[in-house]
Amino acid sequence: MNRKKESSQTDFCTKEPENNVAENTEKNNDITYGYVGEQFATKIMPNITKPEAEKTKKSSKKKFFFYLFFVLLCAGSLVYTAYLDFAHGEQPLPFSQIFGVLLENWYYFVFALVSLAMFYVCEALRHAILLHGVTKKFPFGLSMSTGAITRCYDYVTPFGAGGQPFGLFHLTKNKVPGGKASAVVLTALFLQQLSFVILSAVSLALMPLNQIGVGSAPKIMAIVGMVGCLIIPFTVIIFSLMPKTTGKFLALLIRFGAKIKLVKEPESAINRTMEGVKNNAESIKSISKNKLVFILAFLISVASWCAQCSIAYFTLRAFGYDIPNVGGFLEWLQIAQVCLVLYISVSFIPTPGNAGASELSFYFIFTQSLSAGLGFTALTVWRVLSYYSYILIGFLVVLSGKLKERKQKKLNLTADLNAMDFD
Repeated sequence: MNRKKESSQTDFCTKEPENNVAENTEKNNDITYGYVGEQFATKIMPNITKPEAEKTKKSSKKKFFFYLFFVLLCAGSLVYTAYLDFAHGEQPLPFSQIFGVLLENWYYFVFALVSLAMFYVCEALRHAILLHGVTKKFPFGLSMSTGAITRCYDYVTPFGAGGQPFGLFHLTKNKVPGGKASAVVLTALFLQQLSFVILSAVSLALMPLNQIGVGSAPKIMAIVGMVGCLIIPFTVIIFSLMPKTTGKFLALLIRFGAKIKLVKEPESAINRTMEGVKNNAESIKSISKNKLVFILAFLISVASWCAQCSIAYFTLRAFGYDIPNVGGFLEWLQIAQVCLVLYISVSFIPTPGNAGASELSFYFIFTQSLSAGLGFTALTVWRVLSYYSYILIGFLVVLSGKLKERKQKKLNLTADLNAMDFD
């Protein structure tokens, strides 16, 4: 009996309540996971994240120096043209007289702003028509924001082109299927570049009839620019007409990237690429089969370039620019003709928005008929309207989208909390 009592007492003493066992287990788990977590955080994790952190750091440095160079280039070109206009050559006009010229021609500024607005309307209409061709819907608001975002990133990436991935992301984020969204973006780029090359080629061919003097160097550069701009339309045509060949070529590039350690899981990447090529080709073909959509989008692309040239025309007219014995539509036509040659002649310059080359080309071509002091001012206003405004408007569109997303998340969170039963 005593032994039984002792054993029962021993069992009672050694046996813990279930709650105590659970608490001790949780404590042991906390200690174990805490230790493992500490070891992982202090010893293992740094070895994993260190290469990625170094890559991110190097990428950030590259971006910083690239955009620093870009800012210095823009500032340098403006400072140089300001020196040429105010401190070199003839005596510049006093600021009171410059202000008087602007006050007298104020309505041209209004027309320049209207031209800027028409440019965005054309960009929106082109995307909306193409979206209608693949989705049977006409989302003008979405098309407007897509055009603004695409144009913004076009002008903050080298060669003045590169906003298409951002436009594609914006469309897919707004529930446009990936294949159809990419087809719209590629077709819009194709029509933009095709209309640009056609208008520039016609302008260059008719340049001997133009009274504005353009040297041989810009004409040679324009030919080089046209060849470069033709690459994109040609690639899109090959992409849509020969999807299998395009897919094989891209698969070859992916496998090569895998060999030099740039691509992980090449077979998976190839499958995704082939599927994307197939979907894109089908969507592009569906757009091209709809001749009315294609023609309308092309004509709107032409109108978009005319609107951009009109910004330059009305800006120059606001500062008193005038071609002798030419007026009205013919004067607009000659200035637009020179603008197109100017734009394509600097299109291959690898700076965001072709910065530096655009300012200098515009200054040396158009300031011959302007008094000293007006040339630099006209250049600055033109660049603000036809370049910096695109970046600002695109930034505001992106910011507005972010704020709407944040507001929607808060509303969803509030709705979820209200729907929860705390009882």
